Amino acid sequence: MNLTSFLHFLDDHHIDIWVSEDDLLVGMEEGNALPDSAHDYIHAHRQQIRKRLLNNIFAQSRQWNVANFGEVYCYHYSSTGYVFIERNEDETVDVYRCKFDMHQQATNIKGLHENIPFAKAYQKAKSFLKWFYSENPHIKKGKY
Repeated sequence: MNLTSFLHFLDDHHIDIWVSEDDLLVGMEEGNALPDSAHDYIHAHRQQIRKRLLNNIFAQSRQWNVANFGEVYCYHYSSTGYVFIERNEDETVDVYRCKFDMHQQATNIKGLHENIPFAKAYQKAKSFLKWFYSENPHIKKGKY
């Protein structure tokens, strides 16, 4: 089971997991028990889970949309433009931008970077956004 599947499993079973200080906390309704398999997964992948949850919190705090428990991060930077950070199976990410036409078809897709850590990908996306907003000062920029 990969991390995203595990997070879906927890969500399907109404089990919450979050980062508190340097540890993971798990919460569920009274009478609901954490399955042994979930306990074992958390024990074996504690740092990976913590890192993903922190990536998601960070991205959301910067007005990025987080999809599929951190598989995809999306920032809408203009009326038709988006920057995406998409996670690979090995937990590296790819960064790309694209525009959508009036029929919601992706056009002008441009890969920015591939197979890099999330922190580096975020900085690359942020550099692109700084450049874009400096070239288009009439567009209201978000927090990114």
